[in-house]
Amino acid sequence: MGTKPRGMATYLTHIKELMGLARDQGVDWLTIEPMSCLAEPPTLPDEMRAMAQELRAYHAGKPGATADVGFCTDVAHGYADAAKKVASTTWPS
Repeated sequence: MGTKPRGMATYLTHIKELMGLARDQGVDWLTIEPMSCLAEPPTLPDEMRAMAQELRAYHAGKPGATADVGFCTDVAHGYADAAKKVASTTWPS
């Protein structure tokens, strides 16, 4: 868990590269799937929001050169906290 911020930064660097490659190959959209393990982001709504804001801003700056991004809307995703209570990771409004 201590390396999660570094892992998220690495992911964002590489998905930005993939956004360009995808567009070059004719792909208009990439999908990010929320995960059910806290060690495998994005899991929490704040992580999803921050990731979406950064990637949408990146795409807005290069709309003709990058694929857009969105999230899988599979509502079956969630995670269990330390008390084994299942929490939802639905997109915050």
